[in-house]
Parts: sequence; structure tokens; C-alpha cells
Amino acid sequence: ATGSSVDTTGGGSSTWSGQLTGAGVGEVLLSSGILNASPSLMLNFQSDPFLWNGGALVGTTTNAGTIKIAGTSASLLSNAKLFNEGLVQQIGAGGLHFYTSGPGSAFQFYNQPGATYQITTDSPIFEDANPNSAFFQNEGLFWKSGGTNTTTISVPFNNLGGSIEVDSGTLVLAGSRVNGGSNYLQGGGSFTVQLGGAMPGQYGQLVAGPATLAGPLNVR
Repeated sequence: ATGSSVDTTGGGSSTWSGQLTGAGVGEVLLSSGILNASPSLMLNFQSDPFLWNGGALVGTTTNAGTIKIAGTSASLLSNAKLFNEGLVQQIGAGGLHFYTSGPGSAFQFYNQPGATYQITTDSPIFEDANPNSAFFQNEGLFWKSGGTNTTTISVPFNNLGGSIEVDSGTLVLAGSRVNGGSNYLQGGGSFTVQLGGAMPGQYGQLVAGPATLAGPLNVR
């Protein structure tokens, strides 16, 4: 109901498995603490009540519905694999943090075919882990739809035939602090850019390392 919330961790460390689903105008929160997906967890909230506002996600999780990454504090992906089969919207200033939890930690985000990862602000995706174990893999649509400044992805970005769209501001594929930048391999997916004028916010821009172009260029 309006104004109601379900806190999945209570600020502590909780373990969930199976499928979590629901609908309505209230919120299901991961706002603090640790949500352990063990052995695995599916989130399937079709009317976008799942709000990831800080807190850490650990283990193997699949999103079949909508997740909103919000708030001023970064949401943590810690020793985890997150498979997105639906919609993830990064709407807050904190962004997504691939957070190390000690030796042997691994962090992977898989944006699956047909899925969308949307950034509506200038918030980053960043890491402090070994770059050999952290990456963002895009086979769906990666979309920067808002913000007039720069969104930087400092995690190695593997584009495996996925599409990228930049409507406003600049999307930088910076790779990691170690390797100095991500190559852009288009691999048959499309690149869409919006051109509406010369003022900030009226055009999109993609900045990356060496680019291998193979696929449509769409200009709107």
C-alpha cells in the first residue's frame, strides 16, 4: 500500500532464496545491511517496488522484473553475480559499486539479451576489486537517458553484441584503474546517439578506448 515498506535485511545480514515477487505502490527495500542470495535468488517485481538504496547484494541473483538503484549512497555488489533479464534503473547519485570483500572476491553484472540497464543521472559504476574478477557484460541495451555531465564506468565493460544509447551527457567506458580503459567492440549491436543542439543536455557522447564498429548507427 501507499507509504508502506518491506525491509529485506533490517540493517543486518539476511539470507533469501527462491523467488521474491509482488506488486503495489509500496516499496521492498535493500537499503542497508547484506542480502545474501543462497543458493540463488530471483527478484520478480513487475510494478517496480524493489528499491536498492545502499546495502550489499551477495551471491547469485536474477532480476526478472524491475530494480531501481536509488539514493545518495552507492549500492554494493559484493562477491556476487547479478543477471538482469528485465529492467534496472540507476536513478540516484550514489551509483553501483563493485565492492571487494576480501581475497577471491568476484563481481559480475550480466545485462542479458532483451534486458535494459538505464541510467537517468550522471552517477557512476565503479569498482575497487581486482579488475580480472570484475566486469559488466552487455548483451541487451545499456542506456544513458539523462544527466548533462559524465557517467563513468570504471569496471571493465564487455559489449557482446549489445546496444548502447546515449541521449544526454557523456558515457565514458573507462575500464579500470589498472588497464586504463575499455575497448568498444560493437559486435553487431546498435549505437544510438541523440543530437538536439550544441548545449549541454542536448546531445549524447560515448568515450571509449579503441573501437571496433560493426552494427547500426542511429542518430535521433
